[in-house]
Amino acid sequence: MNFLYHLTFIFFLLFSYGCSENENKILEPETIRCQRTKLEKQFIVHWKNKESTLLHTQQDDDISQFIKLNDPKILFIEPNYLLARDAQPVNAAFNVVARPASGVHDLIQTEFMWRRGFLGQNIVVAVIDTGINLNHPQLRNHLAVNEIESMFQRNGIDDDANGFVDDIFGWNFVNNQTESIDEHGHGTAMAGIITGSTNRRPSLSMAPLAKILAVDFMNETGGTEFHAQQAMAYAISRKVHIINNSWSINCSELLKQAFLTWKNENVIFVNAAGNSPIDVVLNEIVPSSLDLPNSINVGSLDEFGNKSTYSGYGLTVKIFAPGEFIPTIYPSSGLNLSVATSGTSVSAAIVSGAAALLWSAFPEASAVQIVGLLTVSANQEPASQQVLDLKKAMNLGNNLFHRDRY
Repeated sequence: MNFLYHLTFIFFLLFSYGCSENENKILEPETIRCQRTKLEKQFIVHWKNKESTLLHTQQDDDISQFIKLNDPKILFIEPNYLLARDAQPVNAAFNVVARPASGVHDLIQTEFMWRRGFLGQNIVVAVIDTGINLNHPQLRNHLAVNEIESMFQRNGIDDDANGFVDDIFGWNFVNNQTESIDEHGHGTAMAGIITGSTNRRPSLSMAPLAKILAVDFMNETGGTEFHAQQAMAYAISRKVHIINNSWSINCSELLKQAFLTWKNENVIFVNAAGNSPIDVVLNEIVPSSLDLPNSINVGSLDEFGNKSTYSGYGLTVKIFAPGEFIPTIYPSSGLNLSVATSGTSVSAAIVSGAAALLWSAFPEASAVQIVGLLTVSANQEPASQQVLDLKKAMNLGNNLFHRDRY
């Protein structure tokens, strides 16, 4: 974190939140959107010389006592905020049928990659979400495996010494256990869009040879900023290529700082722009308001290639992808049943799959280069948005890496 960032925080803390010594340590915007999403009696402590920690209090004055005891070591404290998933299944509510997968793929030129044999081989995508159904027939052969832990099976020992016992397929930060439990279905749906069967049924299956790392930090009621930060840090430690963030949040200083810290990691963050038709920069939506070299912030398109009425937008949202009535799977949807799902979550998952295809075509590329290929090529006409176009991205890559044009 640079000097200017420190100075901004100090000024903000001293002049925005009261005049008592304890109050000056607490960063808590009084906006309605922040107040309605904060968790009572949960605080994130930003320490000066160590990683942030989560503090649970019992009494109202516990936080004041904590600050008095630890004041010299604390940079600032913020509430732990809830965040929102950015997609919902729409079959049950509206009795609609999913769009044909072929129409989605035609718009974004997916088959241009498939016909050339690029299917996401050797690319691992972390789905930071509600977990996934590890036994779903469309996903169970597409899971990233921790080889060291798998070698010893589930023996109750942290065989690879990474701090997580028996994390063969990922980790559940909600319950602090190895089992991924997708109570909601959102994570399974995103995984089905990113990878799955090579026949593209019943889900979109953008990159059918990519692998999924299931990182569970949300349940049916949502997730928190603290668990989101933990989940992404875990995914980075597992050396994934792409992190799919089909969620958004307001008011999180923890996540803002985390993304700034990770901007030099050779990993692509694909972030949903959110399902409110607002400017994400003006409204400080995290992470889609952040303009970082290894991040792609994604808005949603309708079936005609126009921006969805619900989609977030702004200068940092540099690519749009289909996001309405997209076919995917849910934990109990079985082998052949599609569930129509809409939201910028879906659009983000499509871009994650697209990034996996492109990185399998150019394995020598860096994360920043893959992001550049996708965003620079997203300039379809006559659409006013920057629309994902894999054919153009592939041709740009051929020029960049001096390959023969297909």
